[in-house]
Amino acid sequence: MATSDSALFEPALFEPLTGNSVAVADHAGRYLITADAINDAALSLIRISGQQDAVGHAFDSVRELTDEVAGEIGQAEERYRATAQALAEYAVDLAAAQERANRAITAAGSAQGEAGTWASQVSTLQEEALVPGPEQLATQQRLTRAQSQLDQAEGAQAGAAAEYTAAVADKIDAAERASARIESVVKDSPLNDSMWSNIGGFLAGVGGWIADVLGAVIDVVAAAVDVIARLLVAVLIVVALAALLILVLATLGVGLGVLMVVLAVAVLASVALVGLALAAMAKERGTPTVKPTLTGTPSSPTDDPYATLFLEQSRIDGAGDIDGDGVADVGVISVMKVVGADGVTRWRVQIPSTQEWSPFADDAPNDLNSDLVAKLNPAQRTQLEKAVEAALLQAGYTSGDPTMLAGFSLGGITAGNLAADTDFAAAFNVQAVVTGGAPLDDVYIGPDISVISLEHNSDPVANVGDLLAGHPTEANRIVIDIDAPAQLPSDFNLNGTPPTPAPLGHGAVDYAVSAGEHITRSTDPRVVAARDRSAEFFGGTETYIDYSVTRG
Repeated sequence: MATSDSALFEPALFEPLTGNSVAVADHAGRYLITADAINDAALSLIRISGQQDAVGHAFDSVRELTDEVAGEIGQAEERYRATAQALAEYAVDLAAAQERANRAITAAGSAQGEAGTWASQVSTLQEEALVPGPEQLATQQRLTRAQSQLDQAEGAQAGAAAEYTAAVADKIDAAERASARIESVVKDSPLNDSMWSNIGGFLAGVGGWIADVLGAVIDVVAAAVDVIARLLVAVLIVVALAALLILVLATLGVGLGVLMVVLAVAVLASVALVGLALAAMAKERGTPTVKPTLTGTPSSPTDDPYATLFLEQSRIDGAGDIDGDGVADVGVISVMKVVGADGVTRWRVQIPSTQEWSPFADDAPNDLNSDLVAKLNPAQRTQLEKAVEAALLQAGYTSGDPTMLAGFSLGGITAGNLAADTDFAAAFNVQAVVTGGAPLDDVYIGPDISVISLEHNSDPVANVGDLLAGHPTEANRIVIDIDAPAQLPSDFNLNGTPPTPAPLGHGAVDYAVSAGEHITRSTDPRVVAARDRSAEFFGGTETYIDYSVTRG
């Protein structure tokens, strides 16, 4: 007769398979977006190079350089696209392997319980079956049945262990397939011997880092790759603009010396951009100081909830200039506590826009450094993003309370990045995001969060996202492209003077007007549905707390 050794099948020995398939799929999507952006940049350079009406020997050298760069960019695009496709397939295979492992763990636990029960009965019946008497035969029969049940339970345990082992093998095989697929596009690539192979050590080392990407440190490594990709695209934009300018100047007959100066300026601008970005990333590692400064009940010149969102934005942006010298001394985050008629507490967070444009400033965190990091390295928490979390906790946020994030320009970018951060979105139950003048097209936000983004057609800041990606098509994302208002209502007056339209429509009050027209009063079914889902974030009993934020 078999005996049970349930310790061999202890479910605790079988841990759920590590890895985040959602994060892998998210990174795959980002690489695909980057591949598309690099491809667009290459096509732009090809179009510039193909201009047949450009005259002069000066442009010939520019055309040759443009052809070379465009060709190498195309090979860089191939690497990103292959990486994206490999990671996307790995995400599916990883999720399947994890599900298979979880089923095996559940089955092992159930079988262990059965085995323990029958092992106990077998042990008891073995002793009773040795006692002579009229019940001995019946006891022996019961022992045989119990032993059979024990054998079945132990067989189920063995089967669960084999299934778990197979799931582990599935994960390893999937990782090896993904790694091999990426290495195949990297090995012997002509790009390895070109100037791009030295950019951040990235393009020449895809085969090396992919093993880490598929392992436990995927978020760290993939975030670093995202930074390099975004810096690459930013540099390409500078190069493309310089090439276009050189084309125009060459056509006008400008001399070679001037064209070389333009090219040199473009190179210096690219180097400066990379330097500023890296310095900003270092600065954003600090921890901000967050202090409550003002508590009150909201007042607004309008009862329009969405217009009020952006008027409130204008108020907090101005509140950061404490001494009135036109320079932000602190950032101001406003946290609105909304207690509805249903007794549920909800939170509306207003995040400030950029108020300090010097990269060397050390006071308010809503500055150029935050802009650079928020767009070039969204995986890194900026000090402004850290301050939002601190402000919510100080205001009394309780786990499970629904939260809406809102902001204009940098405030909207920050709101989008926080909503895209799955840890933050889960910890603070983010259900809605409303932004104006913020480029979020390249930011993936989970399907459970309603996102409304206003973008004025003339607003260059809002449309920066279009350079990296088209408008998102997910059901939870609504992007409203509209013309900026030609006039602003005189009663939208927060500082004692009648408001005037901002240049190119990039202003909080401008977006307040558009929000009222195109969100509050919209008849678009998608906007109406999103508005209805978010209705409980407005009304009820509202109390706000302003928090001043300084860099740490």
